[in-house]
Amino acid sequence: MKKQWNNENIKVSTFSEHEIPLMKTIFEQNASVSEHDPSFGVWSMEVYQSIYAEHQKDDFFLRKIMDPDNRAVGYFHCNYHQARKGVCWISMLSISPEFQGKQLGRHTLESIEQQVRSNPEIQELWLEVYTRNQAALHFWVRQGFNRIVKVMDETVKGETVSSMILSKSVV
Repeated sequence: MKKQWNNENIKVSTFSEHEIPLMKTIFEQNASVSEHDPSFGVWSMEVYQSIYAEHQKDDFFLRKIMDPDNRAVGYFHCNYHQARKGVCWISMLSISPEFQGKQLGRHTLESIEQQVRSNPEIQELWLEVYTRNQAALHFWVRQGFNRIVKVMDETVKGETVSSMILSKSVV
């Protein structure tokens, strides 16, 4: 995946180490989603430093999303072959609430798909979504993630939560 690219709707680039607090800020702006999705919340800076360190590996990609006015509006991370050979796993897509509803998530996903299609080893995109996070579930289904790979239950803070791994073909 390229380190940076842009189109008429978004600009995508790598994070620098001094931008780790920006990643934390963007993510924590969505902390209210934690009642529906336990992956969201307020995490220590060490969590974000770990994500940044992970992106130094060849098949893990951490990218900042900017609007045409160069405002940081979100970020994503994904990796190749973690879930299964031939799969790009989107492990996070986070858009700041003030920029949600402006099609930036859709434009970001479309640009991720374009990047992934340039790698002949990748045939599918996969991601996990918590079923109680109805807004996210509807977003991903509207984007074409309509094959359920797996349904899972896990206990988080003493409560059982369900999630699904969804997939979309990119070939």
